[in-house]
Amino acid sequence: FFSSRRRHTRSLCDWSSDVCSSDLVTLGNDEAKPAFSVSDVSIQEGHSGKKSMVFTVTLAGSSAAPITVQYATQDVTARAGSDYKSAAGTLTFNPGGPSTQTVVIQENGDRSKEVNELFHLRLSNASGAVISDAVGRGIIVDDDSSQIGRAHV
Repeated sequence: FFSSRRRHTRSLCDWSSDVCSSDLVTLGNDEAKPAFSVSDVSIQEGHSGKKSMVFTVTLAGSSAAPITVQYATQDVTARAGSDYKSAAGTLTFNPGGPSTQTVVIQENGDRSKEVNELFHLRLSNASGAVISDAVGRGIIVDDDSSQIGRAHV
């Protein structure tokens, strides 16, 4: 990473004497921060049981201190409890450790004829980093013989 500093000229004037002076000031250090992103996942629903949907959270960049990010599922057209098991938590990336971690969400199979369903895995509240891609799309593709349509995914 490289550092960039914004520099501005500041003018100080004493209007009573018409005397002005200028100096160069630095307005902070805009170092590039590490950035989090999360993958999208698509899975065939299945007729029963559970399947794992594995989302990959990636940290681009590094830090000398641990970096954290929170995650949570969010219903869109899929419903927590019936279509998938909701989840929430915090991931910690330690200095020198792996740059990816996974979040596993359990999908619930059924024999219902339905549209493809969507939920989100949302990243939030990053500490020591920014979030460049906050939403992982979880697409549950209906595999029953007579789909009634497709969800807007």
